[in-house]
Amino acid sequence: MEPAGLCSPCGQLDGFRHGLMQPTLERGADGGLVRKSGLMAIVVVGGEIGPGDAIAIERPPGEGQPLEPV
Repeated sequence: MEPAGLCSPCGQLDGFRHGLMQPTLERGADGGLVRKSGLMAIVVVGGEIGPGDAIAIERPPGEGQPLEPV
Protein backbone atom coordinates (compact mmCIF):
# COMPACT_ATOMS: atom_id res chain seq x y z
CA MET A 1 0.00 0.00 0.00
CA GLU A 2 1.02 3.58 -0.59
CA PRO A 3 0.12 6.14 2.12
CA ALA A 4 -2.21 8.86 0.86
CA GLY A 5 -3.21 10.81 3.99
CA LEU A 6 -4.88 10.65 7.36
CA CYS A 7 -8.48 9.68 8.03
CA SER A 8 -9.51 12.09 10.74
CA PRO A 9 -12.10 10.71 13.19
CA CYS A 10 -15.42 12.53 13.34
CA GLY A 11 -18.64 12.59 15.33
CA GLN A 12 -20.05 9.72 13.26
CA LEU A 13 -18.18 7.43 15.65
CA ASP A 14 -20.44 8.47 18.52
CA GLY A 15 -23.44 7.85 16.26
CA PHE A 16 -22.31 4.25 15.95
CA ARG A 17 -21.63 3.81 19.68
CA HIS A 18 -21.63 6.58 22.30
CA GLY A 19 -18.14 7.39 23.59
CA LEU A 20 -16.12 6.04 20.65
CA MET A 21 -14.89 9.50 19.63
CA GLN A 22 -13.28 10.38 22.98
CA PRO A 23 -10.38 7.87 22.81
CA THR A 24 -9.34 9.35 19.44
CA LEU A 25 -8.58 12.80 20.95
CA GLU A 26 -5.93 14.02 23.37
CA ARG A 27 -4.02 17.22 24.14
CA GLY A 28 -0.36 17.65 23.20
CA ALA A 29 2.29 19.19 25.43
CA ASP A 30 1.48 22.62 23.93
CA GLY A 31 -2.23 22.18 24.70
CA GLY A 32 -3.14 21.67 21.05
CA LEU A 33 -5.58 19.00 19.98
CA VAL A 34 -3.97 15.77 18.78
CA ARG A 35 -6.23 13.54 16.71
CA LYS A 36 -5.44 9.86 16.71
CA SER A 37 -6.45 8.65 13.30
CA GLY A 38 -6.34 6.01 10.64
CA LEU A 39 -4.22 5.94 7.54
CA MET A 40 -5.75 6.31 4.09
CA ALA A 41 -3.77 4.26 1.58
CA ILE A 42 -3.80 3.20 -2.04
CA VAL A 43 -3.55 -0.53 -2.73
CA VAL A 44 -0.73 -1.10 -5.19
CA VAL A 45 -0.70 -4.93 -5.14
CA GLY A 46 -3.89 -6.99 -4.99
CA GLY A 47 -4.59 -10.35 -3.40
CA GLU A 48 -6.88 -12.18 -1.03
CA ILE A 49 -7.01 -11.37 2.68
CA GLY A 50 -8.99 -12.95 5.45
CA PRO A 51 -9.62 -13.06 9.19
CA GLY A 52 -6.47 -13.84 11.15
CA ASP A 53 -4.07 -12.71 8.41
CA ALA A 54 -0.97 -11.02 9.83
CA ILE A 55 -0.28 -7.33 9.25
CA ALA A 56 3.29 -6.06 9.18
CA ILE A 57 4.17 -2.37 9.24
CA GLU A 58 7.64 -1.29 8.23
CA ARG A 59 8.81 2.31 8.45
CA PRO A 60 10.74 3.45 5.40
CA PRO A 61 14.27 4.73 5.96
CA GLY A 62 14.74 8.42 6.60
CA GLU A 63 12.83 11.02 8.56
CA GLY A 64 9.03 10.87 8.50
CA GLN A 65 6.79 13.62 7.15
CA PRO A 66 3.52 14.70 8.81
CA LEU A 67 0.44 13.77 6.77
CA GLU A 68 -2.54 16.06 6.28
CA PRO A 69 -6.16 14.94 6.90
CA VAL A 70 -8.00 13.82 3.77
